[in-house]
Amino acid sequence: MLAALFPVRGKKRFWRNQNLQRLVLLGEGMFLKRPFAYVPLMFLITAFLVPKPCAAQTPKTESQADASLAEAVKQLQEQVNELRTVVSDLRTESARYRVETSELRQELHSALTRQTSGPDQVLQVAAQENGTAPQTPGESSESKQEDRQEAKAAERAARLEEQYDLLTGKIDDQYQTKVESASKYKVRLSGLVLMDLFSNRGWVLNTDVPGIVDNADPLGRSNSTGFSLRQSQIGLEVFGPQIAGARTHGELQADFAGGFPYAPNGVTFGLLRLRTGTIHLDWAHTSLVAGQDAPFFSALSPTSFATLAEPALSYAGNLWTWVPQVRVEHRVTLSEDSSLALQGGILDGLTGEPPLYSYGRAAQAGEYSRQPGYAGRITANKTGALDAM
Repeated sequence: MLAALFPVRGKKRFWRNQNLQRLVLLGEGMFLKRPFAYVPLMFLITAFLVPKPCAAQTPKTESQADASLAEAVKQLQEQVNELRTVVSDLRTESARYRVETSELRQELHSALTRQTSGPDQVLQVAAQENGTAPQTPGESSESKQEDRQEAKAAERAARLEEQYDLLTGKIDDQYQTKVESASKYKVRLSGLVLMDLFSNRGWVLNTDVPGIVDNADPLGRSNSTGFSLRQSQIGLEVFGPQIAGARTHGELQADFAGGFPYAPNGVTFGLLRLRTGTIHLDWAHTSLVAGQDAPFFSALSPTSFATLAEPALSYAGNLWTWVPQVRVEHRVTLSEDSSLALQGGILDGLTGEPPLYSYGRAAQAGEYSRQPGYAGRITANKTGALDAM
């Protein structure tokens, strides 16, 4: 009857069931003869069946828990070791700084004492540093004077330490706010945020940067007032390695006067525009410049915060534009206060035409000639004359 509760699974289980059947038959006979002898037999069957599966599962679970616990303890030990290393390095560096500060204070104190004291006091200070007590006349008066000098030296040392802390803080702030580059070479970022408030009487082509004046528009409107920020600028300067003995650096300037998108209130969405971009190779007396810049033969233009997008008088005879070019400059020193500069180069043959397409670059009339523009310039500089002006 009990053997029916345990199906046969494998040879080992089949052998166990046969033994159980024998025990059951034996138990039935014993139950008929001795009813109380059946109770120990039931305990024997229960002990034979139940504990074995539990004993097979418990060690596995405990081994997994021990493994995870050991891994967590190992990670914690590694983190603790790293923290101990960092703390040890910090303590070593702090101790080194303290020793250096103490040495600097002692040197400063010795230098100030020797500078402001007489020969006898110099001997006394030297003897104190050597650990001996000199015998000099007037020891009491000299000790008082030395105390006053030590007080002055301590005050000066305190002021120097305060200035040192101030300069250190400024250097740290500068290090935190500097512009970092992806290479080892230095990068300098600059910019200008400029808001123009304009009021015009008469119709102009650009209300914020007046250039060309004309009659009123078809609706008879001419006067205007408004604001503009599109003359704000962004600059970037990069310092490169030395090439053939020349220092190299590049400059890039941009603003937001590149037009307007076709959108509501698009007059406030100035598009980014390239102004100038140049690459410089500078030797002691010679420079090579390539990029987009103002014409080097007409380097001077009126400057004003009201006309940064385009220099003033751009349409009134001022030979100005931003044009791609390559130029060479050689400087000759004539005397201590005078020098001579020779410049020559080639420029793109631009003719002021608007582009035909929004994306594709079409050649202009000057570029169809297949000849660039040629230019040269000679300048003389006299420092005394400029200083007198």
